[in-house]
Amino acid sequence: VDGSETSRETSFCGHVVASGKALVVADARLDARFADNPYVVGEPNVRFYAGLPLATEEGLVVGTLCVFDRAPRELSAEGLQLLELVASQAAAQLELRRKDRHLRRERQRLQASEGRLRAVFEAMAEGVAIMDSQGVLTRLNYPAELILNRVQLNLTGQDYDVLREDGSRFAPEDWPIRRALVSGERASGVLMQLRSKDAPPAWVSVNAARIAASDGSPAAIATFHDVTERIQAEALLRRSEASFRAVVASAPFGVFVVRERVVHYVNDAVVQMFGYDDAAGMVGRPALDLVHPGSTPQSLGRLAVIEAGSTPAPGVIECVRRDGSSFRVESTMVAVEFDGQPAHIALVRDVSEQLRAEEARQKAQEALHVSLAEKETLLQEVHHRVKNNLQVVASLINLQSRQVSDASARDVLDATKQRVQAIALLHEGLYRSSDLASVELGPYLRGLAGDLLRANADPTRNITVVCEAAGLRTNMDSAVPLGLIVNELVSNALKHAFSGRSSGRVSVR
Repeated sequence: VDGSETSRETSFCGHVVASGKALVVADARLDARFADNPYVVGEPNVRFYAGLPLATEEGLVVGTLCVFDRAPRELSAEGLQLLELVASQAAAQLELRRKDRHLRRERQRLQASEGRLRAVFEAMAEGVAIMDSQGVLTRLNYPAELILNRVQLNLTGQDYDVLREDGSRFAPEDWPIRRALVSGERASGVLMQLRSKDAPPAWVSVNAARIAASDGSPAAIATFHDVTERIQAEALLRRSEASFRAVVASAPFGVFVVRERVVHYVNDAVVQMFGYDDAAGMVGRPALDLVHPGSTPQSLGRLAVIEAGSTPAPGVIECVRRDGSSFRVESTMVAVEFDGQPAHIALVRDVSEQLRAEEARQKAQEALHVSLAEKETLLQEVHHRVKNNLQVVASLINLQSRQVSDASARDVLDATKQRVQAIALLHEGLYRSSDLASVELGPYLRGLAGDLLRANADPTRNITVVCEAAGLRTNMDSAVPLGLIVNELVSNALKHAFSGRSSGRVSVR
């Protein structure tokens, strides 16, 4: 035949595959299933066919072994046995070939997997060690070699030692990798100190588990990483916290340590401040239990601020003593680390007496302000009445002046009236001023000069009076004689300085 395959619909073999049994056709022209088959009525003119199924170990028929002839024939029992023998051999060869292909693929996958594992093994940041069934370390990755070389540790010699966390010797049979090898016991986070005589000690944290070697024998793997810096930092932290406790224990101010809103530490000052017998009565209690209900919202707000990573401003909080009495403290809170965990520290100071004194001082100051206001009102009333009385005196002098016919006597009375009015004008200024202790000279002298101008100037002349005293103030003891002096000088100038002149100016500086 020229072709390498035929369609399933026209093939003889399709019947064998479908049934899974041997098929013998002595004369295809006499068999209704194949009489009109194109391979029977045409080339290659098949007459005889014998076919046997080829099956896998699982019973899956994957093909056939068959023989053809152009002439009809019968197949003997021996011939069928021979075909069955050949078919079984063919099926076995197919199965072997399939398994061989499968093994090659598995080997390739295994090699790829081993390559990846080898790459991971070498690339791990942690040290990795593998121990065989004889208890010998057969393989170390690069980080493991670095750690062991740093302490110059020769695992086959005796010039090293391995210690536990408590300082006792770590016997080789108790090493996590050996226990995993012998008993299958897994280990996680076991601390081991590696010491040698010529190098500083190193701390490692070890994990270990049993595995199977490539030959199926038991083995063990250990991963470890250097935690020397962490152990040293923790030791330093413990010493620091011991120093912290020693310092704050005798501090004159109160110290709270709060974690998750629960009191974890208080010093003696806090115990005394809150009226407890010892710290045990306070440690372990919710921090808000020590706060007066009226200050709870404020305390919650401060806790929320510090838990959000910020520092709240110092504030005054009302607290409750053991006997139920309340008192006020000034509190400052900061974030700290306590016993290796985040916490908040509060520094408190009893300010009850200070605040009471401040409140008393405030009340006294308010009372003083009230008293001063009353005194100012009284002084204003006194100045007002003095001014009024002086005005009455000036009016009486003015009435008397009108009844005197002697010109010189009238001039004396008018001069006296002007002096009285000068003093009255001072009291008027003080009555209207916000400062009863002093007089602003500018407005006072301008008012005095204006009165004198109206009283003495000739209306037919253009006379002006100018005062320059901006920003000057003086008390009554100086203002009264000063006013009288200005009164005399300006009066004399207005009366005598402009004889024969139609205009002029008087300057007071």
